[in-house]
Amino acid sequence: MLLSCIRSCQGDVLRAEQLRVSGQSLTGCGQYALDCVQPKCAELERICTEFTAHFNYRLSRLHDAQQMWRAVLHVRIQQHVVTLFVTQAKQVLFFTGLYRSVFLRKTRG
Repeated sequence: MLLSCIRSCQGDVLRAEQLRVSGQSLTGCGQYALDCVQPKCAELERICTEFTAHFNYRLSRLHDAQQMWRAVLHVRIQQHVVTLFVTQAKQVLFFTGLYRSVFLRKTRG
C-alpha cells in the first residue's frame, strides 16, 4: 500500500513538472501572454517543491517509526526466548530434584 502511494505521488509530481515545462515552452514561443502563463508555472513549481519536501519528510518519519518498531519487535522476541529458556531450565531443575536445592540456596543466601 505504501509503495503504491509513493508511486502515485511521484507520478503526480512528474505530471505537474511536465505541465510546468510545457507552460514555459509556450511562453518561450511568444504565442501566449507571458503575464498569464508565467505566474501559473511559478506557482506550479512552488507547489511541487513544497509537496515533494513535505512528502519526503513524512516518508523519512515513517521509515524511522518502522525502524523503531522493528527494534521493539526484536527486543520482544529476545525477551520471549529468554523467558522460554528460563522456564525450560526451571522445569529441568524441578524434574531432576535440583530446583529445590537451588531455590533454597537463593532464599537463604
